[in-house]
Amino acid sequence: KQLFQVAAEEEGFLSRGVASLGSLVLVGHSSGTISVVDFKGESGALQHTLKEHREVITDIASGEVEGELIAVSADIAGEVIIWGSNLAVKARAEKTDGDTCTSIAVTPSCIACGYGS
Repeated sequence: KQLFQVAAEEEGFLSRGVASLGSLVLVGHSSGTISVVDFKGESGALQHTLKEHREVITDIASGEVEGELIAVSADIAGEVIIWGSNLAVKARAEKTDGDTCTSIAVTPSCIACGYGS
């Protein structure tokens, strides 16, 4: 019905990775931030911005793992962050060999991350 657009923070700004977590939509950005947009009814409003990543966001995915709703984000440095449904950081993992996590899938039993160099 409606297309919601997250405005660029600055010139050269790129959005990458979009996932829903209940009524929230998470949008990753080239700044390393993640915009949290809350949709109530047919309108959306920026709720807040997550600033845990230090590098360009490459992907965001969400789903239920073992009955718990989570979101997972990754950045170009290979860091992966698992967010709880309350958007608190549940866990974080860093790749030490410098590979980039380019894609994420969340299944009912696991989180799968695709890496490339």
